[in-house]
Amino acid sequence: MGLLGQAGHTPASEDRAVAVVPHRFAGSVIALADAMTEWMALGATREGERAFQPSVQLFGGWLPGSAQVSGTASLEPGTRRSERIRLPLYLRTAIQMGVAVGAATALGDVLSPLRFYWAVLAAMITFMNANTTGEQVRKAFFRVAGTVVGIGVGSLLVTAVGHHTYWSIAVILAALFFGFYLVRINYTFMVIGITVLVSQLYLQLDEFSNALLLLRLEETALGAAVTIVVVMLVFPLRTRRVLRLAVRDLVEAVGRLAGHASDHLLGVDHCTAATLRSDARAVDAAYHALTATAQPLRRNLSGGIDEDTGRALRLASAARHYSRNLVTDAERAGSLDTGTRLDIELASATLRRSLNAIAVALTGPRDGVYTRSSALFDQAERRVEERSGVANPVQLAIRDLKLIDGTMARLAAGLGLTITDYDTVPVRLSSSAGTRARARGCVAAEAAFTSARLTRLPCLRWLEA
Repeated sequence: MGLLGQAGHTPASEDRAVAVVPHRFAGSVIALADAMTEWMALGATREGERAFQPSVQLFGGWLPGSAQVSGTASLEPGTRRSERIRLPLYLRTAIQMGVAVGAATALGDVLSPLRFYWAVLAAMITFMNANTTGEQVRKAFFRVAGTVVGIGVGSLLVTAVGHHTYWSIAVILAALFFGFYLVRINYTFMVIGITVLVSQLYLQLDEFSNALLLLRLEETALGAAVTIVVVMLVFPLRTRRVLRLAVRDLVEAVGRLAGHASDHLLGVDHCTAATLRSDARAVDAAYHALTATAQPLRRNLSGGIDEDTGRALRLASAARHYSRNLVTDAERAGSLDTGTRLDIELASATLRRSLNAIAVALTGPRDGVYTRSSALFDQAERRVEERSGVANPVQLAIRDLKLIDGTMARLAAGLGLTITDYDTVPVRLSSSAGTRARARGCVAAEAAFTSARLTRLPCLRWLEA
């Protein structure tokens, strides 16, 4: 019958709504089901595989920072006696917080039985979004500094506003806005906003006084001091140990990207442009975790810049930059001849083994060897140049791989690894048997040079700026 009633008459408006609304809803559900079916079909690549697998995990829309690498470090035993106990990060934090809160409660009660909770709050909040010892100590100092500045600003605003309720509400809202807005820059701004808010609240309750603000500062400093002592003595998670694992994660991410880029140049089916972009996002996430972890170590106790940390960050930034360029250049690369493919395959295998040696040295014994692969990449680049005569994306991608190798070699040298290198003389071999013989010769030469721990071959003395 449709929307028309019997005898061709149009039903009433209410009856029409009853018929039309379910009809439109059913149509929307069907359209949604069809769209999701098409989306799943486009996203699925293999049978049984999820349609979308994110490269990184976000927390509240932001990269996790040092949280994941700290969780990994908390479960891996370290070299020191205090680092051999493996605990989940949440359990380690819970134990530290329990001890710190208990001590802050007892000492804060001695200072002021009525306001001891300020010391307790200072101890509890210090553990929030702070995973390593350096981050926790740094946040404790920021809380004290923010309280000092907030007391000064709060006293001035109390004098200016007086007992005008609406102006006080405006000050509170502005303080909260700027505190939450600027907390991503520095936690101190959040503490300043909260202290200004507390000043206005106590003014409206007729309890405000400079002595009360001074007591708040004393309780806060007491809670921060207790927290610093606890995180340094009770199951400490040393920042430098976490930093080594963050560097290891970055090296592994760069290694995966370089390996997939080489496979993409060789025409491997599963290494698509989407795979390279996913690897690039993983490198960005590892770099962000590294910079977040290294933030408390950028300056030493005397206030100067820590050279070791600065060098590691510069090398990490360079590796990330070269990795991004490699993704762009590898996506535009064309086909390769047999000789160039073999050179890239050998060079990629050498680079992969060398990066594995760095990853092992970052958390274990530093007796490995880093073998430079730039000579093999250089030979592949010369082959491409001889064939095309002009610069092309393949050459640019090979140069990116050479730059990654140079950056990682400097990182390996900073770790104390032995740096070896072998240079290859371009030999024109046309037969497949000759190509295989040259490949076996390169592999044998690499093994010999690695075992002998030579620093250079006397043949070509290849250098890279």
